[in-house]
Amino acid sequence: MAKKISIGLILIILFAFATFGQENEVSDEPEFLIDRSDLSQALNAKSFQLQAGISFSQTELNDSSAKQFSIPLFIVRYGLSDNFGIHAKSEFDFNETSINGDVLSSNDQVGYLLIGLLYQVSQEKRIIFFDQLSFNFNNIIPFNSAYNFSAELDMILLTNLSNRFSLEYGIGYVYQKNDDDLNILFELEGYISRNICCTIAYNSNRVFEVDAQSIQHLISLEMDIMTLSNYQIDISYTHGINDDYSYIGGVFVYTF
Repeated sequence: MAKKISIGLILIILFAFATFGQENEVSDEPEFLIDRSDLSQALNAKSFQLQAGISFSQTELNDSSAKQFSIPLFIVRYGLSDNFGIHAKSEFDFNETSINGDVLSSNDQVGYLLIGLLYQVSQEKRIIFFDQLSFNFNNIIPFNSAYNFSAELDMILLTNLSNRFSLEYGIGYVYQKNDDDLNILFELEGYISRNICCTIAYNSNRVFEVDAQSIQHLISLEMDIMTLSNYQIDISYTHGINDDYSYIGGVFVYTF
């Protein structure tokens, strides 16, 4: 699985860099191209966006290992207005569970359907210390027993540090059948060139179970490769700090 996803990501990167020369010749565009893939940023009114990609994740605990390879991964977004949008997500998963290298189970399945709403508060100038405020509400509808129905509400704030750098931070609450989650996010985003934006993020996830609590700490790196033709490529990697968890994925984004 890891070999397949690595080859796919390499091809995505080569395809994106092949477009850079002609894109940079245009001089009447903004100083930095806009990242349109961020689910906390509203699309323009009547804009339609499709995100499709592949991902691989692995979790290890003692001698056991759980792997998941998702292809294709789809996200569809539509801007009802400049401040309000809807989105949906689903994926086809290849799952494998093993102990000491011996495969115990393996299955293929469509795991879930996520349906969400995004509202972004319109403002012309900074309010206290933030430049942007968004609310994101998601519902996960499971198709099999590997997932539970859940509802999530996120409040996300953004502060522009300069034309090149911004800081995004927020808090989210997830309701599930057997446990609740409280998420805290800090994300620093910066442009290393007109076409390329990199993000480093920290996520703390406190899980409130029936008879226990646990805290997960994750750090993520993301690179967004943008063009002037309404499409972009996103590459992301997430690593668990206190859990042996890793995730790598690539997404092609097109906005109509």
